[in-house]
Amino acid sequence: MKSDNKNTKIDGIDKKILRFLMEDARKPVLEIARSIGISGAAIHQRLRKLEASGLLKGSKFIINPRAMGYTTMAYIGIYLGQSDEQSGCG
Repeated sequence: MKSDNKNTKIDGIDKKILRFLMEDARKPVLEIARSIGISGAAIHQRLRKLEASGLLKGSKFIINPRAMGYTTMAYIGIYLGQSDEQSGCG
């Protein structure tokens, strides 16, 4: 994998690693390594480079609200313009 400030170039091995991660992000590194035919250390090194380049960004678990019994979910945003002191009110 080559990386510069503008573009990250990945090779075939990087693409295989990314495919495995897209299929199952929790797949053990050694299982990916065996499937691809390279060492676990090489997978770790490539993952660090992919993260450093910004191509991979963290990992997360997604909680299923329905499994917890919630039937309604809402996203609420509050945008503040200016305070009362700045607007001349109050």
